[in-house]
Amino acid sequence: MERPSSEGGAMAVTLLCAGMGHSMAVKGDALLTWGWDLSGRWNPRPELPRRVAGIPGQDIVKISAGARHSMALTSSGALLTWGDGSHGRLGHGDVQNQPEPKLVAALQGKHILAISAGESHSMALTREGLYTWGKGEFGRLGHGDSEDQLTPRLVTGLPAERVSAISAGGHHSMALATEGVYTWGGGAGRSDTRGVGK
Repeated sequence: MERPSSEGGAMAVTLLCAGMGHSMAVKGDALLTWGWDLSGRWNPRPELPRRVAGIPGQDIVKISAGARHSMALTSSGALLTWGDGSHGRLGHGDVQNQPEPKLVAALQGKHILAISAGESHSMALTREGLYTWGKGEFGRLGHGDSEDQLTPRLVTGLPAERVSAISAGGHHSMALATEGVYTWGGGAGRSDTRGVGK
């Protein structure tokens, strides 16, 4: 998507995303967020968009808002996450809250094609394959178990060349492949969202 020229007027919003209790938008040279303060700090005016420091908006190519965390991918391929760090959903190797965008070091140098933030887990599609991390309950990470992952872990059985889109939900995940749609996870008394392909 091309960015409109700023000549003759204000820059338009070029990217937007809605999470469970917060929103994100890229407008001109700024990444804006509003709603719940994801780091647990008191926000006196949650209805007003605030600029996220440290990331020039023109450098951002993808954004994703989860329940209590955010993700942003820059034009140089850096993946940044911030917000609620519980269950390792930020991918930094710990469960600490992160009030400001921080590089996901484990994916540095990988060509990231798509990102998605779920309720308490995250996904990143790279040329190497699909990586997931965060809360593993109900098998939502696709690793064959229910263990939390504090850093990105490659999902086996889904070669990157076959996957074109990903989406992280509340308790499950989805991937669009050449042969059909894959879903996994579910549970907690809800309708079973696990799939077997196609």
